[in-house]
Amino acid sequence: MPRILLTAFEPFDKNKTNYSLEILNELEIKDKVILPVIFFEASNILLKKLKNYNYCLMLGEARSRTKISLEKVAINYIDARIPDNSNKTINNQLIIPNGPDAYFSNIDIYSLFDSLKCKENISVSYSAGTFVCNELYYRVLNQISKNKLPTKALFIHIPNLENLSKEDVKNAIDEII
Repeated sequence: MPRILLTAFEPFDKNKTNYSLEILNELEIKDKVILPVIFFEASNILLKKLKNYNYCLMLGEARSRTKISLEKVAINYIDARIPDNSNKTINNQLIIPNGPDAYFSNIDIYSLFDSLKCKENISVSYSAGTFVCNELYYRVLNQISKNKLPTKALFIHIPNLENLSKEDVKNAIDEII
């Protein structure tokens, strides 16, 4: 049976909750990690665990979105509009100097999307942003590539739960898992 690691983030930007964490808490999966919204700290935690799993599904929050977003691309760039939870703001900086400009998910997102029953609640996205979510995704895909790990990784942004019900999001993530 494949080993799956599922992650979500703690609240940030003065919010009392993080929608990704709310969904993580609803899912019945054994291996879960709650990550801090701190540049390089979240990815350092996850990189230590990555080689032990066949799949790594990372959840993050995108309050402005109305659908669950399967992220196709992670870019080598940070440009934060707000500080992380350590009160650090990073702007106009590469994640890994001299690293590739971008990594594409090593999961066939279109095949995954086509296989889902709940397509009306899901979209494919080409931008994981330029905040901690993207930095985490980029460093995970970089480690998989550099170390030739068999781990498959995907970042999924959870929309505002006022736009899409928690039950619909939970059911969609359960189907993806």
